[in-house]
Amino acid sequence: ELPRQNQSTRGHIAVATQQRVMILSMVGSISIIAEVEAFLTCTTLSPIGSHCVAFCASAGSCGGGITRIMYLSCLQDIGQHGIISTLPMPRHGKANSLLAAIRPDRLIYSNSQGGIRHASDDEDDSSFIVPLSQTRPVFLLEPLIANALCQDKWLGVNASKSSDVQTLLRTIIDKFGRKESSFPHGDNEGIGSLGAGVTMKVYDMLLHYGCKQAASLLLTGNLPGDITSQLTILPPWIPMSSKLAAAKGADTALQVLSSGDNKLAEYLRNSDREPQSLPKPNDPSSILAKDLAINAVSDDNMCDAAKLLDFAGHQSSDSVLLQLPMSRSSNVEPILQRILAESGSSAQAIKSYAEVLSSIGLGINDAALMSQLAPSVQKANKSGRSRTGVIDASLIEASFPTNSANENIDPAWREPINESKHVWSAGPFGKKEELLQLDSFVDWFGQCRPTVLGKEGVAMAADTGERALANILLAAAQEDFDQGQDESESEDASVDGKRKNWVDGVGEARLDEDNLSLYMRFSEGADEDCNWQADGFADLTKHKHQARLYGSELASLEATTSSVDEGEEGKVRLLYDLVYNDGAPRERATGVAIEVSRGGHLDVGMLHSSDDRARQRCTVEMWYHLPQAHLMTDEIILMRRSLFYEENNDVSKLCLPDERHNTLWELAVLPTGLLEIRTGAGSVVTSAMFIKDNEDGLDGLVSWERDDGGGGWNHVCVTFSSMEQDSPSQVSASVLMNGVTVVPNALLSVDPFGSTSEDVHQDDIDDALEKSILIFGIGPSAGFRLTDIRVWACQRSEEDVQMMMYEYLKDAEMKRKFKVNIRKSSTGMLATPARLAQPERKKFALSPPKTSQANRTPPRSTPDDDGFGVDEVKFEPTFAAFNEIEPVQNQPRELSSDDVVEQEEVQVLEESKDSASSEPELVSPFEVVLSDLLSTKVKSSAAAAIIRGPPAARHFGGNRGGLASVHTNFGIKPDGVGPIAISGPDKSLVFFSDRDPPGRTYPIGASGAVLSDIMDENYSEYMCCFLAREKRMIIFELTRKTVVVELQMKTKLNFWRYLPPEAHGGELAFVLITPIGGFYWKPLENPPRPRQVWKRSAELESKKVITYEEGGSNGQSGADARSTVALLLVSSPVSSDANVEAYCISMDGESSQILVSDDVQGAALCRPPTPDASSAYLLPFVVTVQNNYETSQLVLTVEDFTQDSSDGKSLVRGVTLASAILDLTDVSNESFAPPPMSMGSSPEVLVCCNQDFIVAVIRSRGLVFAYDFTTDLMESGGQSTSSGNLTLVGKHDLGRYVVDAAIRPHGDNQVELVTLLRESNDSKDGRIATIII
Repeated sequence: ELPRQNQSTRGHIAVATQQRVMILSMVGSISIIAEVEAFLTCTTLSPIGSHCVAFCASAGSCGGGITRIMYLSCLQDIGQHGIISTLPMPRHGKANSLLAAIRPDRLIYSNSQGGIRHASDDEDDSSFIVPLSQTRPVFLLEPLIANALCQDKWLGVNASKSSDVQTLLRTIIDKFGRKESSFPHGDNEGIGSLGAGVTMKVYDMLLHYGCKQAASLLLTGNLPGDITSQLTILPPWIPMSSKLAAAKGADTALQVLSSGDNKLAEYLRNSDREPQSLPKPNDPSSILAKDLAINAVSDDNMCDAAKLLDFAGHQSSDSVLLQLPMSRSSNVEPILQRILAESGSSAQAIKSYAEVLSSIGLGINDAALMSQLAPSVQKANKSGRSRTGVIDASLIEASFPTNSANENIDPAWREPINESKHVWSAGPFGKKEELLQLDSFVDWFGQCRPTVLGKEGVAMAADTGERALANILLAAAQEDFDQGQDESESEDASVDGKRKNWVDGVGEARLDEDNLSLYMRFSEGADEDCNWQADGFADLTKHKHQARLYGSELASLEATTSSVDEGEEGKVRLLYDLVYNDGAPRERATGVAIEVSRGGHLDVGMLHSSDDRARQRCTVEMWYHLPQAHLMTDEIILMRRSLFYEENNDVSKLCLPDERHNTLWELAVLPTGLLEIRTGAGSVVTSAMFIKDNEDGLDGLVSWERDDGGGGWNHVCVTFSSMEQDSPSQVSASVLMNGVTVVPNALLSVDPFGSTSEDVHQDDIDDALEKSILIFGIGPSAGFRLTDIRVWACQRSEEDVQMMMYEYLKDAEMKRKFKVNIRKSSTGMLATPARLAQPERKKFALSPPKTSQANRTPPRSTPDDDGFGVDEVKFEPTFAAFNEIEPVQNQPRELSSDDVVEQEEVQVLEESKDSASSEPELVSPFEVVLSDLLSTKVKSSAAAAIIRGPPAARHFGGNRGGLASVHTNFGIKPDGVGPIAISGPDKSLVFFSDRDPPGRTYPIGASGAVLSDIMDENYSEYMCCFLAREKRMIIFELTRKTVVVELQMKTKLNFWRYLPPEAHGGELAFVLITPIGGFYWKPLENPPRPRQVWKRSAELESKKVITYEEGGSNGQSGADARSTVALLLVSSPVSSDANVEAYCISMDGESSQILVSDDVQGAALCRPPTPDASSAYLLPFVVTVQNNYETSQLVLTVEDFTQDSSDGKSLVRGVTLASAILDLTDVSNESFAPPPMSMGSSPEVLVCCNQDFIVAVIRSRGLVFAYDFTTDLMESGGQSTSSGNLTLVGKHDLGRYVVDAAIRPHGDNQVELVTLLRESNDSKDGRIATIII
């Protein structure tokens, strides 16, 4: 039985069968008022008022699957039945969901038990499993509106005229309707602030039954006549037509039409402001405004019609409409009718305007009014409208009789909505402490014990302006609280005393960034007023730890020389190095010390029980610089955690390198170049235990500073985890050097009492660790530097460490509010704000600091698991942010006197260097063009990122010379040199070597990106972006500014690149190399699922891919064309000095492979120079550059391939066609240091092929060798050759390290070699060099 509407009437009865729900009337004889057919999961019904009932139904007749909570009301038309909530499908089986109850803010349900087994094998057979009920948030606005409309005794027919219905609707909208603020939840908690629960059917019901005042208030939250305040039109997902139908009056309609454009909405409320860009006459909002104006005329509302026509801005009405507010004529209806009926023809319009204007007649003061409108009319406009402004609303209202704003308005709708009455603000049944907490996405899917706001949350809400309500709620429960507190006070006093200062939630966040516990960049060096020697260093995280420096008189802060992105001044807290120019005596306390309190944010990684499982992991990482090896005679303690006892009261004793009596653990770098981690309980592990010997020594040694000042920078990372250990004093530790694991999962004993003891109680551990100290950089030698310290309350993977070790974190971004005082000046512009003076090494681009860079070990992988998954596109199909694309180019400035002096100094140094050099000078036969510095074209941070390059990809994409010559170019220049994409969390920079301006910024955040060629006549260009955190790839089409497809990654990505169309039938394709093998991903296919084209053999497993290219042709044309051979250059993933190996793999599906060389300096594929190479089956030639260790010469060799005669599929190495020695006798012996690069410095020689040209580039020498290659084929189209010839075209000395090179055609019998060069005196800057061969 449903609740009674009042005591004098009998209540209705709701009845349910397996396939039908009915509401029966008990007045007189029993009759069916409403019914609906549905497959019920159970016959449980839950009433929602006197005329509405809720039930649970499944999608199919057999039950199981998706379950819906639905409602049935007594309305006879719109709103008779609908869906309240859709429940997720059970994880196992086809169990049905059973509805238990519905409360104002939640529903309670359970899943019935499916199957015949109700007890486990080891349990009593007479027992069974009881399904637990789950709670899930719910929105009841729609069924409650349907129930309220039935309260007029005529089932909604007279709802608009019933004061009882209007009063009930007002109560429902206040409690269940719009909600703009998140209070009392946080910004990302609760139900949000966008009108959750308001559906399109709600507006349809209110309008269908004549309750437009209720619909208008629900839409805007304000009265129709109130246009002075900023309106929020809710919800944003309702179609515009439904919102306009609910809008009452022209003012509200205009606010709806302008919703989403805050500036336009503000201008419409205050038209005396600066005119904003109004919609074009053919814009949908203008068309809708004109339709509404026609309806207003039919309703005899001329004032609203004039306002809407003014907004519409149609040319046929503007001229007359401008005169209407100044007219004194009372008969304006014919004028408006003529405006709306105007045909639009220019001749007819002029004639009509003349007739209308002559019939109006202007008053004596109309000239003054006209002069005020004239500037707006005459102002130039690019929007297609004849004027940029609208007529002031007061002028229009003065010309038309209007009704009072509150006339004919029901008393229930004369007050704006008060959100404090909302059920998600006041709580269910007024119990605010019972609000669901909903602070994560999973909370919406149902929980057995959902988190509620609670009394503590209500107490926090008191600070936001509702203290009185919170106090009332707390006072009501104070008596029960005091009684329970007295009973438990004595029992829990000791436990609460120990853990009262523990911080909740440490290590429990889903994202690593939210688990960051400490982050120091020593940015105090940029503040001249900061006394960091005495005050110490600040933690950039929200936890605000403070670090103290011991031995400060020995240290200084200098602009960083590391490879870490120092950031942009004013936006990011700059990175500085803590430098020890003189070594510290062993008896001198040194180091950066941070206090660690028990239960604090830094108390992680070890010595925690299973009750604090989230604290059982941590990661500590930092960058440090070592001097030359002979200067380091003692070990340096890179990091240490020691116990601190109050009776000692001297932290400095813990900062002595040889004092270890209180040490929990420490990591040291030994004079031998090895790392050693040890504990106070006696565990010692050295990196030498896990690394192997080679001919040059031990792999995994640290980098020392070289004689030329380069090298020396190292990244170290230590991870701890005790989650898998039986004892809290046991911990598994791993050490990563430059992103590569050198000590994997070493088991250590960490005991606060100095020795391992099995009987140690957790309370004793807590007492011993009441306070400890985390210290970095103890016992530094002369020239030691450290920077960028990070501590995470989680165990970071090797891939995550590699990805972010060179990048700054979001906590380094400056979030400052600027206050600008505007003063009048002769120029009318604000003066440039004063900039803090920087150290000399940071001040000028012409004389950058001398860098000391460690060779970067490239990331080997990105996502994890195995396989791929293709999802539906989750991004918006288009996005307006693309309209913000602007060239990233620095503004030129005049040189100061300091700049001129420094330029002269640099020039003198270069001249003296040239004059003193006795090396032979190489005369180049090529046309060589050097560009300006990258830092003059893009920002300095972007220039450094361009030099560093994209992750797991080559800068320019890679060689293409082995493919068939059927390529079609759609761009200005021939394809072959790809753009360089540099991605960040919020935007991506694409750098083109041949465009002006060279840089384009796109609002696409990613971890990395590669770009395609221009693919067609429409200049379609695709950017493939990888999002590491979400493990997804997304294809963007840059011309149409759309998202094409999204790929869910479930495997590690070792390498990726764009493949030219001739490799795969002329389609857009990217190759993705994973631990399994190579995959083609064609985003425009249906379905766009990656297809495996070759498998890794045992020899290629775990190898790091350096370059990848394809060549040859299967002889087919069109969509059937395919390449035949793939070339991979790989190396060991552990050592950056490992040999480079070259493998060739057949692309016929058999994945047969051959080892071309196990020690190659460089390699590439080239196309056989035959006239029919584009139409016949061919295998490419392979070009290698190898070191002849006997003669110490580099030899360039060209070989061919054949197929095994036995199966016709396997690749077989052919004969050597030609070879040449790269002659270095007449060139300089100078060698250039590589910059930090994502892919490392291998291979040493870049080989580029195009047409008959083969170019070898020795990167560290900056030398370019160009050869013309010809062969004599024994049979046309065959693969067997008799001889070949390599003719030296010329060589050139670029005088800089070559970061990358690519080649493309250039006219007849010419090619263009494009190289990216590292600037000799700045590892973070470079140039583009173009060589015509």
